[in-house]
Amino acid sequence: MRPLTAITHAMREGARTATDIERATGLSRSTVDAALEHLVSTGYLSSSRDQSACAGCAMSCSGSGATCGRGLTTLTLKAPPPKR
Repeated sequence: MRPLTAITHAMREGARTATDIERATGLSRSTVDAALEHLVSTGYLSSSRDQSACAGCAMSCSGSGATCGRGLTTLTLKAPPPKR
């Protein structure tokens, strides 16, 4: 299965974060990130960041870690934009 197809399939099955997509597809993080950037730039995907997720995250971070403070980014597939 091609990466974009695998990613959109994983999202239709419930994956909502890049980590979820990595786990569901077995693709590398760099491939997932590149594909997600492409889907956002072409209007097939929207992303939103929830800063409040870090306050009570399961990572028990102290705020000084590399991932702490960035919040959780949630991904949502959209209908493709209309062609002009």
